Amino acid sequence: MNVDQAAINMSNVLQDSRIETPKGPLTSREHQQLAADLHLLISRAKEVDEATEEAKRLVIKVANLEGELIALREDLKQARIKVHEVIKNAGAEVPGEFLSEEEEKELLKEIKGAPDPGPIEAPKE
Repeated sequence: MNVDQAAINMSNVLQDSRIETPKGPLTSREHQQLAADLHLLISRAKEVDEATEEAKRLVIKVANLEGELIALREDLKQARIKVHEVIKNAGAEVPGEFLSEEEEKELLKEIKGAPDPGPIEAPKE
């Protein structure tokens, strides 16, 4: 049952019945206070319900962003491998499995005799 349906059910109960307590029936003022408290409770429940839905949307958004980040990291890794291969194929001696970005730039400058190529971007597929 959702919050709106619960609110309707509780309002109907309050309107249609006399509420008995161990001390006797509720006075008109107590009945009004109970109705006001119920209204406040329903409002808060709706706020919680809306916040829960927003939290669900945000969790999905974060999961999607994490997936994109993983894909971008893989693209970057593949781009670095290609740069490493290009440098190696150009006849330069490449230390280690991967070079730092600075080392890649320096070797490219030496090999090509060209100015700094700028940031290395992953290829678009």
